[in-house]
Amino acid sequence: MPDDIKEAIRRGLADRGTPLEFRAARALAEAGFTVRQGRAYLARDGAEPKVREIDVLAELPERFSVLVYAVVECKKTAAPWVVLEAPGPPVSREVVDGLIVTSSAAEQLRRAYSGPQSVLPRLLAQTPDRTAFQVVDPTSRKDAPYQALSQVVSACLGTLDERPQTRGLAWPVVVISGPLFAATYGLDPDSGDEPEIVERRRERLLWHGGPAGRPVLVDIVTIDALADHAERLLQGLVDIAYVIGAEEGPERPQLR
Repeated sequence: MPDDIKEAIRRGLADRGTPLEFRAARALAEAGFTVRQGRAYLARDGAEPKVREIDVLAELPERFSVLVYAVVECKKTAAPWVVLEAPGPPVSREVVDGLIVTSSAAEQLRRAYSGPQSVLPRLLAQTPDRTAFQVVDPTSRKDAPYQALSQVVSACLGTLDERPQTRGLAWPVVVISGPLFAATYGLDPDSGDEPEIVERRRERLLWHGGPAGRPVLVDIVTIDALADHAERLLQGLVDIAYVIGAEEGPERPQLR
């Protein structure tokens, strides 16, 4: 094959964001997830159902009685994405209700975490001092962040719809190739309309838009931070999976 054709193929794949998807899949696999690429789901967020593709589908490797996935949408971008934050953290009920789960799993989680003495698992308890609620690209009129959030939430819902009678959870993750920042207003009364802007490597949103029809938790992660994030996510999802499937068996599986 001539070198110029190979170079054209490389450029074309890079423009499509294919290398980013493979880097994300590798990071999740190295963290311990069982990873699949190119899986399809049936999206029901429009007038007509459509078959769409998931960039990376990562599943817990343990043999739980529940299905637990990290569903990953990858976005190649050079522009900065900015997460908007409001003062004050989300309350525990909002965090639990923000999970994308089947109805039977939701009932189990509410029983586990609704009591006055209940303790949220590590993955949910690690909430920031502020509530992140939206992400934007301030350099463009095109709303690529909103589309990414909509797609990953739709993929989570579609993945669980395939087995509605099973206890299951799908955790949405958007991986970006560009920089990530957080912005908030009003913390300093003397700052006027100037935002406080801080660079981030990962951020968790309680997102109110999109096909779920309710606020849902979504992680935004830069590709350089994904390896560390994937390890934490794996351990956290194991905790939640154990709670969802606790009635099926008393012993918690060990990782590695």
